[in-house]
Amino acid sequence: AILLPETEYAKGNEAALRIIHAVREQLFCAGEAKIPLTISVGVAQVADLNGPEELVARADEALYAAKSAGRDRGYYFDGQRILSILLETSDKVEPVREFDEVCADLRTRLMDATH
Repeated sequence: AILLPETEYAKGNEAALRIIHAVREQLFCAGEAKIPLTISVGVAQVADLNGPEELVARADEALYAAKSAGRDRGYYFDGQRILSILLETSDKVEPVREFDEVCADLRTRLMDATH
């Protein structure tokens, strides 16, 4: 959890985007394979809620909405509903495709090694 005191939604969402982009720029190295990392983020604001338990519950709801929509996304609870934090998608399509190809290759190698 990251707490941003006295922060409006727009600034909270900007912070979430910066985190998403920073994680996206990292690579996990597995042997010669370089696998891009992604993160799903949920954002909620205290001003609209009745205490820390509800804050965590709403942030969790936003996080699970992001996860169920796919990888590398952010969602926020605006006090009434859960909305997507818009991301630029053109630069993430190819790394995700590469990640899927690497995973498929690793699965194939694992299956070959165990049979």
